[in-house]
Amino acid sequence: MTTGYNAHVETITPDELRDAIIAARQVQGIGQAQAAAAAGISQPAWSLWESGQRGVTLETLARMAAVVGIEVAGPVLIVQQRPGKKSPKKSPGGVDRR
Repeated sequence: MTTGYNAHVETITPDELRDAIIAARQVQGIGQAQAAAAAGISQPAWSLWESGQRGVTLETLARMAAVVGIEVAGPVLIVQQRPGKKSPKKSPGGVDRR
């Protein structure tokens, strides 16, 4: 049976996604306040997320990524670390799984 759906899951760590969003924002010359407003969050919330001090929901993360032209669409698996790497001493705080 063919469904016509190409199942592909992209695996990325929260830090990798955060780094990609930060880099894209900076390259495009978008300030944190402008990016935050476009994503519907406060500038302090954006700043805390960029510094790893605060997590965001997947819905908010998708909006933040869209601001800089990165599509976060399902299915997406966000993992805490790559297999075979040591665990970080503290959580990177990329995604709040509420």
